[in-house]
Amino acid sequence: MTEEPKENITLKSLSEEESKDQPEITEESSNVSSKSVFARWLKPTSVSEMKFVSKDVLLIRVGKTLIFYDGNTQKEDILIVGSKSTPGGGGDDDLHLEGIGCVDCCDTDLLALAEHPPISKVVICLYPDLKVLATLVDSSCSVPYKSILFLRLEYLIGLRDYPAFDLIVWAWRIGEKLLVVDTGFIQPNQYLK
Repeated sequence: MTEEPKENITLKSLSEEESKDQPEITEESSNVSSKSVFARWLKPTSVSEMKFVSKDVLLIRVGKTLIFYDGNTQKEDILIVGSKSTPGGGGDDDLHLEGIGCVDCCDTDLLALAEHPPISKVVICLYPDLKVLATLVDSSCSVPYKSILFLRLEYLIGLRDYPAFDLIVWAWRIGEKLLVVDTGFIQPNQYLK
């Protein structure tokens, strides 16, 4: 018995005008790298994070799901991260994440996604096409990031989760880890803001 490969599934809520043109509630279409499912609405159960990824677009993270809500057009683009998430056209710009632990956004349409276990990896991509600009992999420790934060346009700060609670400063454009500080935190509810 062969196991089917896992696919990245992208959901997109339709605007009121688009929903009138749809004969059914859901419709599937496929392309080279992903499968799209169009739905009229989505109700998240518990929101993990909310941040502005651009001037008009709000990013809502619900577990492995990223909802990009455009306030001007009132449309949602929804990305569910799987084992081989490939929202782009394929190739080296693919977004390979098992899950999302935390996110941060920068005012220049930059998006940082920290992978939830198995490894501590951060992918920095450009919104809206999600083209990967940098992948930061810390091979010295497998503890995932609890919180990440852009510092200006050149640096990314990460706080590791239990038991390490290290503070890491990355020069993300060149992929260099600049500093690791043992914070001495003993409380698991510490975050960068």
